[in-house]
Amino acid sequence: MAYGAAAPWQSVPMDRAGFFSAYAALAYPANVAPEVSAALDQLNRSEVMLQKVLGQDCFYELWESPFSPDRLQRSAAHRDDLREVRMLAENAQTRLYAALQSGGDPESLRSLLFGARILDYAAFRYLNALEISERWRQIAADFHPDLFWHEFDSEVIYQSHSRLVDLMDAITSLREMYRQLWLAEYTPYRLGTTIGRFDAEYEYWRRLQSRFRNVALGLSRKTSLPPLDTVIQAP
Repeated sequence: MAYGAAAPWQSVPMDRAGFFSAYAALAYPANVAPEVSAALDQLNRSEVMLQKVLGQDCFYELWESPFSPDRLQRSAAHRDDLREVRMLAENAQTRLYAALQSGGDPESLRSLLFGARILDYAAFRYLNALEISERWRQIAADFHPDLFWHEFDSEVIYQSHSRLVDLMDAITSLREMYRQLWLAEYTPYRLGTTIGRFDAEYEYWRRLQSRFRNVALGLSRKTSLPPLDTVIQAP
C-alpha cells in the first residue's frame, strides 16, 4: 500500500532495492527499522518463491488438496523451492519477533508476522503431503503389517504429535491469529466467510487422519497397502 501510494506521486522512479529500508526507517523507531526491513525483504522473497511453485493465485491454491497427482508432481519438482519458502518465512518471523521485543508497533508487526506464518504453512502443507505420499509408497513396496505403527502410524497419524496433527495445530493457531487481526482493523462483516476456509482446512486434515486410522485398524489381516488415492478419497 505504501509503495502504491508513493509510485504515482513522486517525480523520480521508485528505488525498489531500497524501498523496504526507506519505508521501515519512516514507519518504525531506529532500533526496530533494520529488523523490519530485513523481514519485509524475506517476506517478499518467500512469496515470490511460493508463486513460482503455486502460481499467481497462491491464496486459492493454499486451500486445495495437495495430494492430487498433478500437485504431488509439482511439489516433487519444486521440493527445494518449497523448503526455501519456509526458510525465508521463518527467518522473517525471527526478525519480526525481535522487532516486537524492541518495542515496534504491535498492530502492524503482528499482521506481518501472520503473513510470514501463512507463507510457512503453505509450503509446509505441500511438503508434508509429498513426504507422506513418498513414505506410503516406500512402505507399500515392502509391506509388513507388524511394522506399520513404527514406519507410518506413529509419524503421520498419531494424535499426540505427528505430521497430520502438526498441520491441524498450525491451522487452528493461524485461524485465531487471523480472527484477532481482522477484528483489530475491521468490522465482523464477512469474517465468518474467511474463517470458514481455516475451518475447512482443519477438517481436511482431521478427516485424512481418520481415513488413515481406519486403514490401519484392518492391516494386521492384510498383505498389502491399498493405493494412497483410495485412502485420500475415502468417504
